[in-house]
Order: sequence, then structure tokens, then C-alpha cells
Amino acid sequence: MSSKIEYLNFPGFSPETWNPFTGCQPDFECWHRCWARKRAEYWLRGKSGYPADEPFRPTWHADKLLQPTRWQKPRCIDVCFMGDIALASPVQIQCVYAVMAACRRHLFVVCTKRPHTLRLKLLREWGCGHIRNVIHLTSVSMEMEMRRWRSLSEFWCDGWECLGLSVEPLLGRISLPVGDGKPDWVIVGGESGPGCRTMELEHARDVLAQCRELGVPFFMKQLGGHPHKRSKLEDLPEDLRVREFPKLNEELSDEQGTL
Repeated sequence: MSSKIEYLNFPGFSPETWNPFTGCQPDFECWHRCWARKRAEYWLRGKSGYPADEPFRPTWHADKLLQPTRWQKPRCIDVCFMGDIALASPVQIQCVYAVMAACRRHLFVVCTKRPHTLRLKLLREWGCGHIRNVIHLTSVSMEMEMRRWRSLSEFWCDGWECLGLSVEPLLGRISLPVGDGKPDWVIVGGESGPGCRTMELEHARDVLAQCRELGVPFFMKQLGGHPHKRSKLEDLPEDLRVREFPKLNEELSDEQGTL
């Protein structure tokens, strides 16, 4: 389905979400605040392939797998936006990556809180072959979660090219890695929804300053809040109206690959 997610407005692409796999597990504190879980429980229970008893349990949606092959216009696609693809089986992950490899006109964004798990499953079924139209992100909120970035950075060893950080929600100061270990893209956003925690603007400004020093593209997604998440450019302080995208290493192809 089409999307209003700000960081999917990559120049030359239409924003889209694709959910061949949905759901998650209560491994982290954010489970209790997860907007996707609440959406599944309140709006999707028993609908569109979501289980009626536990709508946010890990679920494979085979009928959604080939959707990108039918989209002719180039799209920037958030993959498994309603879950964490790392929880899918190795064979299911292989199927998702095979579709991404075949749809070279699209750009795919894969975000996971479990990069180590995803990498092991990819190595098992996909090997070290990479797909240049895929951006991998891992989500962190505070410094103690930066170990996820260390796990994601190992994807470089397997030939993957564009790796980044989704710092959402930003709940404390974050120190970005430097040198060869720096990310290719950093997205920052505040928490939204009932009971949301406030993002300190100085923490966002600090991440921006680090990106400027390292030469890393910075994308300010939203300030967060409730009932409005304040994601429009005019909602942001003037110095945080920064929405940059990573540079692709090559032009994507209009040709359709084979599955």
C-alpha cells in the first residue's frame, strides 16, 4: 500500500510499504509501546491475513510476496513495515530477497532490531551475494542499543553496500561510529502516539552535528508527540529541517529480473 513515511520519499521513487511477513516478539522494552502491534490488535485483527487470536504474532503472507513485481512505477519500499523480517524463517527470507533482486527498478529499505539474526539467516540461504537496490537499517533509541549497529556493520563483510541507522525514537545521546565504521545514512525521529516520551531537541542537534562532521546524510523525520507527530517540514525547527538521502552507487535498472 502507498505510504506517507517521510524517508521513503527518495528522489525518483514513489513511497510504498510491502508486508509479506508481519509480527514480532516481546524481546525488547519497546514491545509495550509498539505502534505496529497496537495497529494490528485494534484495526487488523482477523483481517488481511492477520490472525484473529494474536494479530501481531509472526505471520507469513504468501499472497503478498509478489506484489513488487506488479508495480511498474519505481518505488521506494519499506519491507515488512508491520513486523521484523529477521523473525521470518530462512526460506521465507530467501523468498523476500529473491523478489527484491528481481525488481531492480525499485529501492527496498529493510529495517530490523535483530541484525545479527537476519545476517545468519541470510548467510544460510542467500550466501554473500548482495543486491544493490537494498538499504539495510537497524533501529536504536539510546547508546546502549548501538551494539545493533556493530552487528549490522558486519553486513559490509558480506558485500552489502548501504547500511544505516534509524534512530527512532531518539531517547538519549547517541555516539556515531567514525572512520570506516560510520553509517551511510542516519534517520532521526521522536516518539508519537498516546503516552509518547519527549525527544530532546539538543540530542537531535547533536546527531546532526556528528553527521556533518562525518559527512553522513541526515534525515530528520519528525519531532513526535500526540495527537500530532509533527512530521511536516514546517513543524521542525529551522536548523533541523534537514532531509538528506544516501547516494546510490549505481543507477537502478528498469528491467525486470527473473525469479
